[in-house]
Amino acid sequence: MRSEAGLTLIEVLMASVVASIGLAGGVALLHWAEQGRHFGMLGTRALAMATSKVEVKRATPWNRLLIDLSDDGESETAMMDDGRHPDMVAGDGVYTMAREVDDIVVTWTVQPSQRGMLAESGHVTIRARATYRTLSGRMRTVEIGTLRGNPRFVGPS
Repeated sequence: MRSEAGLTLIEVLMASVVASIGLAGGVALLHWAEQGRHFGMLGTRALAMATSKVEVKRATPWNRLLIDLSDDGESETAMMDDGRHPDMVAGDGVYTMAREVDDIVVTWTVQPSQRGMLAESGHVTIRARATYRTLSGRMRTVEIGTLRGNPRFVGPS
């Protein structure tokens, strides 16, 4: 009887092929997990930005609902109903503003229950929509909204 020790070249090559296939699967799994993490992070950030904008509008005094402060908190911009981007239709009574932050576009609207002066409106609908592109290139949107009553008719909020 002969005593054989060690592995043949074929066995070593086969073990290398099996290990390579397993390693490639592990790398693909890590890539898939990273895409999921990135998608979840963007979705969470988009929802937080939309929610924040709605909450800011809920806390804004009624007579300043159509005015927005910039990110520095100082310069003011009026929300528009003029049909120019980001507003969709001029004169429809929906006042719109938008801002892009970290590849997320946040658009918010204030829509009085009656066209005309905000002071005469019984309530407003406040909506915020955040849109972003995933790593695969697909567009995703989160939207949040609320109603706010005019304190002139329902009392202070």
